[in-house]
Amino acid sequence: MKRLSTLSVILFLSCMFSACCTTKKSEHKAGRQDALIPGPRAVIYKTTKDYSKLVPVNLSDDKKSIASYPDIKDVYFDGNLAYPT
Repeated sequence: MKRLSTLSVILFLSCMFSACCTTKKSEHKAGRQDALIPGPRAVIYKTTKDYSKLVPVNLSDDKKSIASYPDIKDVYFDGNLAYPT
């Protein structure tokens, strides 16, 4: 009986130890994977005129048509036109 209880305690402790080690590894890997996911593209360019009151658009590859533009909810903030900073 004593041998069975000792064996069960050792088994329990080994399960707890292995569970703790795998949790730390998975959290570490998840954090590292998040860092490798790229965010949205940022386009930085210099202009000669003031275009601060215009909205940004993305053109198609052939530069002949608009591929995407911001939603009206993205252009206005609290009912006011949101200018870029």
